[in-house]
Amino acid sequence: MKRFLLIYTLLLLINNIAFSQEKVSYTAIDYTDKLSPFKISLTLLSLDAMAPQVGATVEGVIAKKIGYNICYRRSLSKYAFITNKNYVLNKTDVKFSNYLEGGIDCFMFDKIKDNGTVKVTTSEWVNGNTSYTESFKAFVKKRKQKGIHFGLINYNRMFFTSSDTSEIGNVVFTNDNGEKLKPQRATYGTNSINNVLYAGFVFKRVIKSTVSSEGWRYYKHFSRRFYVDVLLGNTTFNKIEVNGDSYTATSSKINPLGYRLGFEWDNMGCVMGFEFGMRPGVQYDMPYYNYFNLNFSFNIINGDKRYAMKLKK
Repeated sequence: MKRFLLIYTLLLLINNIAFSQEKVSYTAIDYTDKLSPFKISLTLLSLDAMAPQVGATVEGVIAKKIGYNICYRRSLSKYAFITNKNYVLNKTDVKFSNYLEGGIDCFMFDKIKDNGTVKVTTSEWVNGNTSYTESFKAFVKKRKQKGIHFGLINYNRMFFTSSDTSEIGNVVFTNDNGEKLKPQRATYGTNSINNVLYAGFVFKRVIKSTVSSEGWRYYKHFSRRFYVDVLLGNTTFNKIEVNGDSYTATSSKINPLGYRLGFEWDNMGCVMGFEFGMRPGVQYDMPYYNYFNLNFSFNIINGDKRYAMKLKK
């Protein structure tokens, strides 16, 4: 019995050695220095401070070491946190929430290394209820970039009174005589307008290659981008009209400073982004934190998954 187990183990070992020594012939061509100078992505879903939004992003690379991006998002509803919008009396004062950002990345460290790997799937099939794939690992070049970035942000938020107070979210509504909005069984809303300047550090990794094997060319593009920023901004409010009186929203808890940390992952034109931090503006009861953002986008024009690379054979 022991001799049988020994022979069986040796056969498995020989088989594994033979399999590991079997190599797939391929040719990899690097395109990490040929990133798209202009591409457009659609944001199908963005949860910004729990408010659903849609939008678009225009971005690209100039002179290999300078990147830019312009992002616009718009909320799907004016009343994201109101259970019954019929209680809102000043509907004309209620506006959609908007987010606009424009920024530039300046990379001071830019190096291409040979330690990148990608998984290349050559075939897929299904047998019964089981799916199978054949693939191999290809070694490609990987581009690492580090630098600084800066830009501007403009966004607005909605604030609503409750049904029995003139103060909510640390926002108080007063008229020209200093009188607070009287309690009523109704809801009033206004927009805060925020203009923000940001600056910080950005880190990026890019793999962009074609892998040719057995007469087929496979496209591979992956990109990861991490950034950390300091934010500085100001906050103003739109006035509202109630029974002929003009009321101005003010708050004693407006913070002009903020921060954010963000991560973006681009896999063949499908982009996922996550960001959290504290934006300048009205601060809630959560110290050092007032928002997070999760968004899903995909490239529709000039994406890096095909830009500057030849068509498939």
